[in-house]
Amino acid sequence: MPAIRPSAAPWSAARRRKVRVRDFDCHVTELGDPGQPALLLVHGWPQHSACWRHVAPELARHFHVVMPDLRGMGQSIDAPLAPGQGCKEELARDLIALLDVMGLSKVHAIGHDWGGWTTFVATLRYPQRFHRYICLGVPHPWQRFDWPLLKNLWRFWYQLVAAGPWAGPALRATPGFVTRFTRMNLAHPERWSAADFALHADAYRNPSAIAATRRVYTDFILREFMPVGLGRYRDVRATVPTRLVLGRADRCISWELGRGMDGRGDNLALQIWDDVGHFIPEEAPQRVIQLARSFFEVSGGNGDKS
Repeated sequence: MPAIRPSAAPWSAARRRKVRVRDFDCHVTELGDPGQPALLLVHGWPQHSACWRHVAPELARHFHVVMPDLRGMGQSIDAPLAPGQGCKEELARDLIALLDVMGLSKVHAIGHDWGGWTTFVATLRYPQRFHRYICLGVPHPWQRFDWPLLKNLWRFWYQLVAAGPWAGPALRATPGFVTRFTRMNLAHPERWSAADFALHADAYRNPSAIAATRRVYTDFILREFMPVGLGRYRDVRATVPTRLVLGRADRCISWELGRGMDGRGDNLALQIWDDVGHFIPEEAPQRVIQLARSFFEVSGGNGDKS
């Protein structure tokens, strides 16, 4: 595989616009030539499209990189979430609607955290829209209530904070919950600048973003957790080639939750990355770029192979 070269399209060159998707205006950041194969990058919480700032410029050499801010997050904050709209099946429908509006019939994709789960769901429900998929920092959808899951439930304590009535004061505070949560889930927090931490925290002090945070986590706790554990996706087979990446130093998502994918699809594989925490696109961007170039088979100049 060719060595990674300095980026020809810096993050500052990204194009930004609002795209009407279903019932809200979705903020979309783009890099690369629209004539190239499309690559969808989907952020998680507490992030927005800028979490790809170290990854997207290099991948824009080979792809038209499309980075939406999920409903209610980032600069898509003028989209209040009604009960149920924070469910990842609904957010997956948003992604497919975005592809429709932008005229993207089929894409490669990388997702992180809730964006990882949402895009995983989209690949299962709408496989015809995806070539290949890389999922970062989140369990796969075939979880079940077994010992590896149950013994790691304590790690999800932060979800109760994000879903509860105390979410507003916690997220608005300085340095506050977001900065503390980010710091504790990094393998090397000393490598992050104050500006890096602020990029997450500042975006989630807005009342609309706080409301979206509460809805996404409330819907997961009340509407999704039990159905998933009881087998919502048990009979859904993955036909989109997929790589799941978990960080061994991640304190909120245990690498043990990557088990259980065997036999669930035609081309699935788990990678555990040492010395990496939860925020993989920002902690290990070069490794993400290397994996994307290899898995999406762009070394020969063709990013469309599946």
